[in-house]
Amino acid sequence: MPLGIQVLSRGIVFIDLAIAQIAGLGVILADSMGLEPQGWAVQAAALTAALAGALLLTWTERRWPEVQEAVIGTTFILAASGALLLLAACYALGAAGYALGLAISAIFDLPSGAVIVWAMALLALPVFACGARGAAAR
Repeated sequence: MPLGIQVLSRGIVFIDLAIAQIAGLGVILADSMGLEPQGWAVQAAALTAALAGALLLTWTERRWPEVQEAVIGTTFILAASGALLLLAACYALGAAGYALGLAISAIFDLPSGAVIVWAMALLALPVFACGARGAAAR
């Protein structure tokens, strides 16, 4: 069944927003790696991130179909939060963002370079929590 029909029949309205947010996170990640904003590499990063997000949501649909809407909403929020954390970390590494970097590091009590590592770990936490919950239920 085509995805559009599934979206309408199940009332999953945030799936497009979640995938778009993941694509945006891919663009921010590509920019943080120094890729040119006008180049094809950023477009490829957005496409790759969107496809990875779609594959992740397809996998979670098969694994936990009863909570798919919650997974989609959580994915959207995590991608948006990850984008903000990554933007803040990238901005913090620049000269103009030195004070912001210090504030972020102080809030999380981390050295400046560890903010990105912890942000990615926090983004992965719900996936591991859902996996542990599913294993415990069996």
